[in-house]
Amino acid sequence: MVDDLAEAISGGHLLMHSAGLVDECFSFVVTESGSQEAQRGKHDDRVVAAAIAWQMRKQFNYPPIRIARA
Repeated sequence: MVDDLAEAISGGHLLMHSAGLVDECFSFVVTESGSQEAQRGKHDDRVVAAAIAWQMRKQFNYPPIRIARA
């Protein structure tokens, strides 16, 4: 789901206008165990929410989404 979100962002299919989401994306990492999560002391709620929203958009074939500033 997160890889799908990353692909959508890099492909220009998802435009992000939320500085908070962008910040969380930059602190989102793959750990040594292979899990995907925020770096220690950071948050990933917005990344997960955006990934879920992207999956819903794909499921129902909505046009590209824009995430407004928070």
